[in-house]
Amino acid sequence: MRLVVLVGTLAACGTGTNDRAGKPALAPSVESGPGGAPRTPAPRERASFQRLHMTERFADLLQMERALVAGELDVVREYATALALDRTDADLAAWSAELAQMREAALALSEARDVATAVRREPVLAVACARCHLVAGAQLPISDAGPPPDDGTTSMRMARHQWAADRLWVALVAPSGTAWRDGVAVLADPPLPFDELAPHVSPDARTRMAELSLRLRALADAEQSVDDLDRWAATYGDALEICAACHALAR
Repeated sequence: MRLVVLVGTLAACGTGTNDRAGKPALAPSVESGPGGAPRTPAPRERASFQRLHMTERFADLLQMERALVAGELDVVREYATALALDRTDADLAAWSAELAQMREAALALSEARDVATAVRREPVLAVACARCHLVAGAQLPISDAGPPPDDGTTSMRMARHQWAADRLWVALVAPSGTAWRDGVAVLADPPLPFDELAPHVSPDARTRMAELSLRLRALADAEQSVDDLDRWAATYGDALEICAACHALAR
């Protein structure tokens, strides 16, 4: 597994100066100029650096979310450990309190001994990231691509569920109300055809999977108009628990 070392934090995802909060612009470390003399990147370079930095960190967090849904606890713990142990440069000192909360949440996730614990700790990390982004005025890149089309097939239904899980995670970390509504709307769609999805499991296991699917639909349907970050986190934890349980039955 390729683990991207988190040389910054998601708090550094913003670009330029946040005039409303009076915070300084986020910039990379000083580089060497001609003749080895230190130079400070120009504003355009700093913006480009931050966009690249933001994209990489966002991708790391998505991989962590997918690993947890798949029950790959070791992968989740590796990503969380890298985030918890990361130390950023002085450019982020203005957000030291938010960064400390994020690292504390990442450390707790890295120490999760089982998937059940991890699914409850990961939303705490997401909220810590989101609060830092709000304070820093960071704008994360959120794709406007919609979910895969629902053609009724097992593969497409599963792809839509994966898209929705990713969307909820993005909604938490960004944070984004639009992404949240997108995700829960898809999860409230018709359930997965478990007879086709997991023909190798016992009838009892398929019955349990169907029950979990109905529980997920009811949860998503009830949350479509919610606009509260802490409520999102609790709901995401519930959804993640259901998804992880279903994946465990299908293995």
